[in-house]
Amino acid sequence: PRHYKNTLYLRPREFDLLAMLMNNRGKVLRREQILGEVWGYDFEGDTHTVEVHIRSLRKKIEKDPSHPHYILTV
Repeated sequence: PRHYKNTLYLRPREFDLLAMLMNNRGKVLRREQILGEVWGYDFEGDTHTVEVHIRSLRKKIEKDPSHPHYILTV
């Protein structure tokens, strides 16, 4: 495969999560909303999986993941 400068490699779930966040830019989303749309309403895992995936995305797109600029939580 070709490699391009500034290419961002995301796992499928990370991509789905980022797409959802981008489609809801400026809105506050509850964890349950995110789980329902990205993981499916029948998801029975730990609700902290959202935080784990958010942290992973921040590491990939934020200059300083501990002080995020793009993905903020309330």
